[in-house]
Amino acid sequence: MFLSVQGEYATYIGALVDNAAHGIIAFFSWCIVCEIHVRRDLIDGVLCGVIACAVDIDHFIAAKSFKLQDALQLNHRPFLHTMTVVFIVVPILQVWLAQNNYFLRSLPYVFAVAVISHHLRDGNRRGLWFWPLGSTPPVPYWIYICCTVALPFIVKETKANIDKLTVIPIAKQNAVLLDV
Repeated sequence: MFLSVQGEYATYIGALVDNAAHGIIAFFSWCIVCEIHVRRDLIDGVLCGVIACAVDIDHFIAAKSFKLQDALQLNHRPFLHTMTVVFIVVPILQVWLAQNNYFLRSLPYVFAVAVISHHLRDGNRRGLWFWPLGSTPPVPYWIYICCTVALPFIVKETKANIDKLTVIPIAKQNAVLLDV
């Protein structure tokens, strides 16, 4: 941060700026992924930013308190701050929700961009946590910048390749698989 905030509200302002930065980075990353062709892309960008900000809710859950001081003074990382959550939630979103619902089709990618961008930014200070394996050392600033810049392009390419795949629709419950 370029300026130092002091005073009685410094902690609150610092937390607000930090959380807003998560949302802004995720929003613009999503804008790169989708190139904003329609209003829906902009809505997904806002959702991406909101999800990136919402990741920090787990601090309060882990602290079992609504006090910012308690949330900031945890002696362990809260559950949503593991990269493992991306490898668990994204496939679930892709297979169960997005596969057959056009409205939710971008949700797995929005979630991935939001959470990974959040973790990369936090990883610059604390490293990346891969539960149950452990954590990396803090990510050097230049690697953090490179990964943050590369993330939307990697997700965009991955999304384009997955969208090209032919998906076999889920059969209706009363459908006959073999008629003899």
